[in-house]
Amino acid sequence: ALVVKQARELGFKGGFIIMDQAKLDEMSRVVGGYATLEGAIGVMPVSEDTKPANQAFVKRFGQMFPGRVPGSEAQWNYTAVHATAKAMQLAGTYSDAKAIHAKLNDAYKALAPDVNPGGVMGVDDKGGTLTTERGAAVKDGKIEAVSTVK
Repeated sequence: ALVVKQARELGFKGGFIIMDQAKLDEMSRVVGGYATLEGAIGVMPVSEDTKPANQAFVKRFGQMFPGRVPGSEAQWNYTAVHATAKAMQLAGTYSDAKAIHAKLNDAYKALAPDVNPGGVMGVDDKGGTLTTERGAAVKDGKIEAVSTVK
């Protein structure tokens, strides 16, 4: 965020490509709003994602942690805990890691949207989560969804 701020102070008028860990919404709080980030493109902030399950998650998070805004790590970890518990149920064990891991893909697929607000679709053969990333751009000082699928 401070690099963007300084670039603007030095007269840079172009856009920015923001990596997923930088988080557009967190950067906007540092630089005083989205206007400074005009033209930036990155990952859709959890706080700006308008999907109903996501907005419900943001609201519940804010009720549990007043004054705080969830980032993607909170969302993904929240879902992973639910998926792990579901995988334990499906595997019929809480101690056999291999059996639990074998059921993780089915567990993610069985989750309701309220505990899977980011829409994790399953896991790959190494256990990595499968998602459809949602892009975002800052246009006219506001976040706008950008399709990342061709």
